[in-house]
Amino acid sequence: MADRHIKSTDGLPLARGLVLPLDVATQKLAFIGRSGSGKTYGASKLVELMLLAGIQVIVLDGVGVWYGLRLGKAGFDLPIFGGLHGDVPLEPTGGELIADLVVDRGISVVLDVSMMRKGPRKQFATLFAEQFFQRKKARRSPVHIVIEESQMFVPQRPQQTERRGGISDGRMKGAFEDLTKIGRNFGIGHTLITQRPQAVDKDVLNQIEVLFAFQTNGVHEKKAICDWVTDKGLEVNLVEELPGLEIGQPWVWSPQWLRITKHIRINRKVTADTSSTPEHYDEVTEPVPLASADMKQLQQDMAATIERAKAEDPKALRVEVAKLKRELQQREQRQPEPVVEHVEVPVLSDAHVAQMLEASTALADAGDVALRIGKELLASLEKVRNNRAAPRKPTPRQPVAPPARPAKHVATGQGNGSTNLPKCERSVLSVLAQHPEGCSISKIALLAGYRVSGGFRNALGNLRNLGLIDGANTGTMVITDTGMGAGEFQALPAGAELISYWTSHTSFGRCEREILHYLVGTYPATANIDDLAAATGYRVSGGFRNSLGKLRTAGLLVGRNTGDMTVADDLAEHVS
Repeated sequence: MADRHIKSTDGLPLARGLVLPLDVATQKLAFIGRSGSGKTYGASKLVELMLLAGIQVIVLDGVGVWYGLRLGKAGFDLPIFGGLHGDVPLEPTGGELIADLVVDRGISVVLDVSMMRKGPRKQFATLFAEQFFQRKKARRSPVHIVIEESQMFVPQRPQQTERRGGISDGRMKGAFEDLTKIGRNFGIGHTLITQRPQAVDKDVLNQIEVLFAFQTNGVHEKKAICDWVTDKGLEVNLVEELPGLEIGQPWVWSPQWLRITKHIRINRKVTADTSSTPEHYDEVTEPVPLASADMKQLQQDMAATIERAKAEDPKALRVEVAKLKRELQQREQRQPEPVVEHVEVPVLSDAHVAQMLEASTALADAGDVALRIGKELLASLEKVRNNRAAPRKPTPRQPVAPPARPAKHVATGQGNGSTNLPKCERSVLSVLAQHPEGCSISKIALLAGYRVSGGFRNALGNLRNLGLIDGANTGTMVITDTGMGAGEFQALPAGAELISYWTSHTSFGRCEREILHYLVGTYPATANIDDLAAATGYRVSGGFRNSLGKLRTAGLLVGRNTGDMTVADDLAEHVS
């Protein structure tokens, strides 16, 4: 691609009358506009120019449209990770690996996270941003990051809670704040693309040096743009012109860096426009796969990071250790005691010995030939006499292993194999054995069939004193290795059996079962509280909300009553 590079003195002709200096690579830009206004088209035109100028570009694609950079005669030879058109699939655990790749090799890439669900997307994006920022501190060089639908990665109002084991919105936002606020010190520039500027963190948006405002109609969207313009001391009346702008013709404000306020028309792209809304007659074009020899190695590296994450997953390790300990204990219990059988070995009597001595003497008298035989016989008889006086050790017989005993199955809410523990304590151990990642006191009580009362807390204290569980009542409690070894516990089933297990669980009533049946049957669709009530034949009442709370406590439902709800990821994995 060296022959396609723009001369370093040419600048980047984004529009007629607007040639951006090459140091735009380390600047902070934003492309804002309603859906279909041309903002992604304009940003991708800028990326084309950067690639032609030899600038490293990383596109974090939350929509799945940036594969178009590979299409057409002028398409660029850059790898696409993830999405429907990727050369290599993206794994949630692979963020650090990709960050190392782009830093070490200095390549431009498209990271398509559009096919990931919210949790895995946050995990990948956060790990990537944290590792990339850390690595660039020691590898300072110009690089530009494009963040499509940036409100997903730097939200103004991050969710305050996150399912156990997941990455919070706050951590993700902090990682991208470091990139966008401090990254320029290490050569990192960025472009934010959004149709909802009011949902992007205000501190991050306020850092923007160049704002491209495309056609915008919404009241909240215009207010967010107006706030930025006002903060920079510019003419705010132009904001009222935004609803009437033509597609691809934004107002550009850059009061400090470029010192311009200009209405422009974005130049035509040289690659395919895959950001436009598809029509029914559009022909779907797939990018040509890369012929690079590195792609096979990249695929192997991504697979390795998955295995490494599994090997280092504390939850998976705890489950595996507990399984091995149970197997060892069962094997020791089945080991038979050695059986010793005394075997009587017949020996010569005194009378027999006397007779043989007489015969030996007669033979000795018979002559020289018999003398030799007699002496040998006498020597043998002496050995017999000596052996008779020595104590005999019993000869052990090899034990025969008894047939294996069938393992005991303990149902949820029932005790383990120990009869020394009361029923409540046994029920608690059974629940925690099925959830080695740990449970809150509310979840334990619900699944064990008890109320959170003084007696229930006493049972937890008893288990804690015996070293069978660990963790305070106010936090997360887990079963210890000693607790795992206290009995044989039934693991949670998988697949359709897991669905049946929960929909018939004794801790749930008819309302909870109906809700769970509906969410499983309509997955991956979500539903709000009104939809759930109508679909299950209930009213939106205090009792109905309590049923939702039970499912949420059990870890089977995610989402608030005021928003959309669906089945939790752990259960969704088993929905066919």
